[in-house]
Amino acid sequence: MADGLVVHNVAAQARPPRADRVEMHTWTAEQVGTSLAAVHENRLDPAWLLLATLGMRRGELLGLRWVDVDLNEGRIATHHTLVTVDGKPAMAEPKTAKGRRSLTLAPEVRDTLRAHRAHQAAERLSWAPTTPTWA
Repeated sequence: MADGLVVHNVAAQARPPRADRVEMHTWTAEQVGTSLAAVHENRLDPAWLLLATLGMRRGELLGLRWVDVDLNEGRIATHHTLVTVDGKPAMAEPKTAKGRRSLTLAPEVRDTLRAHRAHQAAERLSWAPTTPTWA
């Protein structure tokens, strides 16, 4: 039309099919409680707790670093996300401004994260090389 080769663009009158709206099915509080009870004392318990209480996306959770967590203020900042690039995991910034946000931690979640961080520190110390007895 811009070049004057056709007088009418029939594609402009076409109505593309609409995608069906899928109803979201969310868990009840009881189902969330049952799920969290099942993973309690599991190594990934804090991750499941963050997903359930904050509604974090999977990539946000996997991109979370301790530097993004302020246990004193009870806040988590979503500055990074873990994505897959060419079949390999890579850190990236959130795609939109809404993806960069600050989330408030409930006191129970804060306590769980403190315990998890202490457990990680203890694990890290147990993996540290020891001085050989002959040194």
